[in-house]
Amino acid sequence: MSDSTRQIDVATIIDMQEQMLMGAADLERLSELIDDASNVLWERFLAIAAAMRELGKSDIAQQIEQTLTTLQFHDMTGQIVTHNIKRMHVLADALGALLDAEVAPEVTIVPRPSAVAQRVMDAGSVELF
Repeated sequence: MSDSTRQIDVATIIDMQEQMLMGAADLERLSELIDDASNVLWERFLAIAAAMRELGKSDIAQQIEQTLTTLQFHDMTGQIVTHNIKRMHVLADALGALLDAEVAPEVTIVPRPSAVAQRVMDAGSVELF
């Protein structure tokens, strides 16, 4: 056994696996909440913009429609959450494999880039109509 290898007891592995799966479930719920909130915001902002146009306030309607561009956060957060859910399931599966293996498998974790590279909300555009 090398200096970087450690023995981990079965209870610790089971706890780590359960924590990973609970974290993934929390992220899935978060994704659902973000989806719902984004849909409501999108619909309400579009309704307000339409009402402003009917009142002859097309400049305000245009500003509202441009503001909708910031709802791109929904797409970006969804990608990040989905990416991390997959990571957590892979780790939970690897922990399960440790429990099933007679000899612990060698596990190499390769860092992966973020699912979303965008860092600011004003970049990009959204098709409204």
